[in-house]
Amino acid sequence: MGFFDAIKLQTTVGYMYAGENGPALATHALCAAVLQNLNATNAQNPSLREIAEFVRATAERYMRNWGERWSDHWKFTAFIFGWCHVNQRLETYQLVPSLQERIEVRCQLVDTSSPVSIGSGATEFFAKLEELRTEGDEWGRTDRLPLIAVEQSPKKLAAISTASSGTRAWRCRMNLTSEIKASLAERCRSAS
Repeated sequence: MGFFDAIKLQTTVGYMYAGENGPALATHALCAAVLQNLNATNAQNPSLREIAEFVRATAERYMRNWGERWSDHWKFTAFIFGWCHVNQRLETYQLVPSLQERIEVRCQLVDTSSPVSIGSGATEFFAKLEELRTEGDEWGRTDRLPLIAVEQSPKKLAAISTASSGTRAWRCRMNLTSEIKASLAERCRSAS
């Protein structure tokens, strides 16, 4: 058959972030460019942990570079999630930045048996989710409560949960409000 019968594995890995757009999008762009052509030279496919570690190292490099120029605008947190073909299960890893002597990023496996969230709206997300669980929504829906909580959250956030049907990830719409536009414009002016 030629080339198509030689394809061993084709998969998609999810990436969600909350925090500073610049280093997060730079991390995404580089990782997407590199990982889209990832090929295993032997029978061993990379684990999702190995892919998450590559994303972690890339994120750490970008955060350090941004931190050198803009000391207040370097930090973001991210989820890397998908099916691990090595461990044969759904996995989610979280990138957690910290500033000690220098910027460092940890990569940790996350338990998604219940929803987890990152971003400035995480507290409101969990409060809304609890409210929906106890009182229900206006139409009496009881399924997809994390999604409903994200939709009704006033802040930007990312939430992820594992259900029996697979990993579900929700990212709030990033509407560029006038406040965000002004903030981005100010950063561009101060950078030049």
